[in-house]
Amino acid sequence: MHRILKADKKAVISVPMAKPSIVWDDYTHIRGFTKKAIIKMVTDHHFELISVSPMGSLPGFGALNLNKLEFKIFRIPGISRLAKCHHVVIKKPIEV
Repeated sequence: MHRILKADKKAVISVPMAKPSIVWDDYTHIRGFTKKAIIKMVTDHHFELISVSPMGSLPGFGALNLNKLEFKIFRIPGISRLAKCHHVVIKKPIEV
């Protein structure tokens, strides 16, 4: 990502959560990540962390075209446990 992302630009990534049902039920996932692990990984690789938010597919939201409300709904205490991944926004710092 350092090679491709331009300085002072952002990237949005989706990272699976460290929940057995999420990681083991999807053969494309090797491991899940906690919020703490994501923060450490981002800073270790010299990116600026903008945000880490829970996200995932809530039943019926796609059919009702309500996907944009998910970020607000996942902020409600207790609802975030239904999330499946982390929505992560990072920024490549300006090289000094």
